[in-house]
Amino acid sequence: MSGTLQALIAEIRALRATYDEATARAALAARAAHLPPEKLARLEALIFLDGQVGNVTRAAGDPVQGQATLAGDSRLTGANVGVNQGTVQMFFGAQAPADGKELLDSYLRALVAEHGRLRLGKLLGKEQSGREQTTMPPISLLKVFTSLTTEALIPVEPFTPGPQELLEQMQAADPARVLPAEVRIPALDRATLRALHADERAAGWPERQIAADGAWITGRAPDEVWEAARRDLEGARLPQTLSGHWYRPEQPLDAIRACSRLVLLGGPGSGKSTLLRYLAVSIAEALLRGRDPAKPLPIPFFCPLGPVAGRLSNDPEGDLEALIDALLRPVLGPAGLRAGLRDSVLLAWRKGGALICLDGLDEVPGALEATTQGRRSRRERIAEAIRRLDRQLDRSRLVVTCRTRPYEQDAAWQLRDDWALRRLQPFAFGQARHFTRAWYAETCGSAQALYTSAEAEERAQRLVEVLERREVLRELTTSPLLLTMLALLDYNKEGDAREAGGCVRGAGQAAAGSLGRGALERCGSAPAEHRRAPGAAAVERRGSTPRVAPARLRGPPAGG
Repeated sequence: MSGTLQALIAEIRALRATYDEATARAALAARAAHLPPEKLARLEALIFLDGQVGNVTRAAGDPVQGQATLAGDSRLTGANVGVNQGTVQMFFGAQAPADGKELLDSYLRALVAEHGRLRLGKLLGKEQSGREQTTMPPISLLKVFTSLTTEALIPVEPFTPGPQELLEQMQAADPARVLPAEVRIPALDRATLRALHADERAAGWPERQIAADGAWITGRAPDEVWEAARRDLEGARLPQTLSGHWYRPEQPLDAIRACSRLVLLGGPGSGKSTLLRYLAVSIAEALLRGRDPAKPLPIPFFCPLGPVAGRLSNDPEGDLEALIDALLRPVLGPAGLRAGLRDSVLLAWRKGGALICLDGLDEVPGALEATTQGRRSRRERIAEAIRRLDRQLDRSRLVVTCRTRPYEQDAAWQLRDDWALRRLQPFAFGQARHFTRAWYAETCGSAQALYTSAEAEERAQRLVEVLERREVLRELTTSPLLLTMLALLDYNKEGDAREAGGCVRGAGQAAAGSLGRGALERCGSAPAEHRRAPGAAAVERRGSTPRVAPARLRGPPAGG
C-alpha cells in the first residue's frame, strides 16, 4: 500500500475518532472520489470495518476472474474456480486436511443447490376453460433477486449546488426510476438547517439522527424521505447555494458489514427468508469462484429456526446444543458424508470466519410450556440459545430475522445489548421495475418458456407501464409478495398484461387471508403492515409451491 493511501487512512480514522463516522465517510467520499470502486471499497473496509467483512467490492464493470464483485444491484459476480488457499487456511487453520478443499467445495455446492432456485413448481391450476397451465421454468434466485433497503441512509458525498441543480440531480436518482444503490437523498448540513429553520423557509428538512455505525436512521422508507426532500426543494425559498451531503438507502449487506450482530425485522411475506438465502448463496458462489487469500469471505451458514424448536427437549440446558446441531446438519451432509468439517466449522465460528444466518424467530411457538426450569416458551428458549451462541463467538457475524409484530410483543425474545436492529422497507417502484424485467428475462431462457426473449421483454415493459399508470395496482408493488404474485399471474395469462392486473386484485384478497391479517384494502392494497411491507420480490413456500388461480391463492404463500 502506498504512503499516500496510508496517510489518507490515518487521516480518515482520525476524523472518525474526533467527530463521528458520518463525517469520516463523507470526507473519504470527497477525498477518494477518483479511486475505482473496488479500491474505494477496500479502503472503507480498512478504515471502518477493520477488514473483517472480506474483500466484497462494488463494481459497475465486468468481473475479474478470482475476485467477487458486488454490482450496483447487490449481486455478487465472478468466475467459479473453487475456494482458494486463503479461504482453506482460514477455515481449517495451518494444518488443513488433504481433502479440506474438496469437503468445503462440496458443502458450498450443496448450499447453492439447496437454496439457489425459487421453489415455484406449477403456478396455475386449470382455468374455467379447462386449459392445463404450463410448468414454470426454473428461476435462479440470484438472477431475479432485487436489492432491499432498511430505514437507514448512509452517506455518499458532500454537495454544494444551487437549489435547481440539486433538484435536477435528485430527479436523476429518483427511487421510482433506479435501484437503491443509485438513489440519492440530500441532507443539508447543520449550519444551513439552523438558518433555514430560523427563517421558517424549510421547516420540513429533518435533523439527522446518526447511529453508532454512521447510518442516518430516518424511520421511514427511502422513497418517502426522497419525496419529502423534493417537496421542500420545490416549495421553499432557499439560498443560492446549499451545502450538505448526499445519502443513499442502506441495503442489508451494508448493515451486515457495519454490524456484527444484526436483527432484521419485516412484515409477513417481506422477503426476510429469501434475503438470507440470497446472501448465503451469493457468498457461497463467490467463494467457489476463488478469492484474494488476504481477504477471504466468511463461510455462510443458513438455519431456519422453526424446525430447531421442534427438536427441543423439556430441558433448556440442551437448547444451545440443539441450535448448533441444526446449523451443522447441512454442513456435515447426509449420513455424515462431510463429517470431517465439524471441528473446522467450530474453529471458523470462533475465529470470525463465518456468517451465521438464523431465519424466522417468529416461526418458533410463543406459548408457555412446562420445562425443567419452569414455564417458558420455545421462542424465548431459542432467543436465549442465540444469546449463548453469541457469547461463544468472537468476530463471526450473526443475522437473525423475525416478523416485526411478534418481535415487539415481548422483551423475553428480543436480542438487545450489542445487537443492532434494522427494519426492511417496502419496494419503491424502481425496485418493482427492476424485478419485473429480471423475472421475464430469466423465464425466457428455458425450453419450458412460454415466450421468446423479445416477447418476454415486450411483456415485461407492458406490465411495468400498467403498474406505473394504475394507482391501485402500483400500490401492490410495494409488497414483494403481491408483486411476485402479479408477475406469476401475468406470465401465465394469455393476452394483454393488463388483464392479469385485474386478476391480482382478487388474488390480493386471498393473499391477505393467507397471511392472517384480514382483507387487503382498496382492491388489493394492503393494510398498514402489508401496504409498506418490504422484501425481495421472490416468494417461496417451504416444501411445495402454491397453485394460483386467477382470482384466488390456494394455500399459504411463502413464509417471510
